[in-house]
Amino acid sequence: MVRLLQAGMAGLTAQNLAGLTTENRMRSAMKKTLMALGFITLMSALSGSPGCKNDSGTTSYGTPPPPPPASNTVTMPGLSFSPSTLTVTKGTTITWKNTDATAHTSTSDTPGIWDTGNIPAGSSATTTFNTAGTFGFHCTYHSAMGMTGTITVR
Repeated sequence: MVRLLQAGMAGLTAQNLAGLTTENRMRSAMKKTLMALGFITLMSALSGSPGCKNDSGTTSYGTPPPPPPASNTVTMPGLSFSPSTLTVTKGTTITWKNTDATAHTSTSDTPGIWDTGNIPAGSSATTTFNTAGTFGFHCTYHSAMGMTGTITVR
């Protein structure tokens, strides 16, 4: 009977030890995993903050980014002006950029205010607006096809 008890105790002890060993291995693996996740989280937080920018675009030291420059270029893709409606201040120079494969013009609807003349494909022309008002414009060659626009000068 002593031998049975000794054998039972030996088996019980072996089972408990095996269980503890597995449990210790799981705890060790869990610790390593949590440490790795913590390290990854810390590194990703640090690597994404060279200027400590927030979602509003300002930095932690309070300097807002400069506003984007106003676009004073009107392109001519296909039979259109882009943008076809714009507002500028007096003294603004608009660049008319022909990005189409055919020639276009930028001509005021009121004769004599401005007319760029022929702007070949891939070329540009400029017009300076010194008078306040709202001015319709068109392409002399393609106005019947809807190539028109409006500029407001303030």
